[in-house]
Amino acid sequence: MNGNGPVVVLLHGYLSDSVYWHKVCPKLTKRYTVVSVDLLGFGKSPKPKRVPYSIQMHAKLVADIIADVSDGPAIIIGHSMGALIACQVSHDHPSMVARLILSNMPLYKNAQQARSVIQNTNVLYRLALYSPVARLIWPIIKIVAPRGKLRLGPTGAFSPHHTHHSRKSSLTHTIEATNALTLLGSVPSRTLLICGTYDRSVYKQNLTLAQLPKHISIKWVATGHHTPIHAPEIIVQELL
Repeated sequence: MNGNGPVVVLLHGYLSDSVYWHKVCPKLTKRYTVVSVDLLGFGKSPKPKRVPYSIQMHAKLVADIIADVSDGPAIIIGHSMGALIACQVSHDHPSMVARLILSNMPLYKNAQQARSVIQNTNVLYRLALYSPVARLIWPIIKIVAPRGKLRLGPTGAFSPHHTHHSRKSSLTHTIEATNALTLLGSVPSRTLLICGTYDRSVYKQNLTLAQLPKHISIKWVATGHHTPIHAPEIIVQELL
């Protein structure tokens, strides 16, 4: 936790951790108290073996953190899976959320669509996330990727600090199991959805079919999936 002022909670995406926000945090601490969270099962957070890692569980733990660090409602900025969890926090604990900024939210309609799109991303995704040998691949990735011998995304986007169970269960029970458009439409907080024009095309296709309430606005930016890394100034400007 760094800075002074209203509390801003940062939620990273899938296969990442709190370090993901390394380009955003320094720009906010002069005006905000910034809390960059390691979600359950990722980074330095506990990684229990016998829990489902459902979106409701992730949201409950984020709400507990907000209760510990803030006397009033907090602003939540979430990226990818973190954006889904931010929505769930607002849905389950509306009095704890002042505003949402959601970057590159995975806008899938159902588990079948999510699984199909993610598997078709590339061979590495298919092998590391869905194949029977996924458990065997990750120890190799954890050794090679931090040394720069395997590119999994921009610097800071990938963290090796998760387990097979936390990785697989969060994918199944948070990303795949969530109808993102239904969840987004149920959010009571004032919300800005930031979408990358070069992100997965299915997000835009699904979003054009959605009828969102007026307190949810959409901003399209010329980025891919990692707006907070490639264009952190967009996140900062929208907050300020």
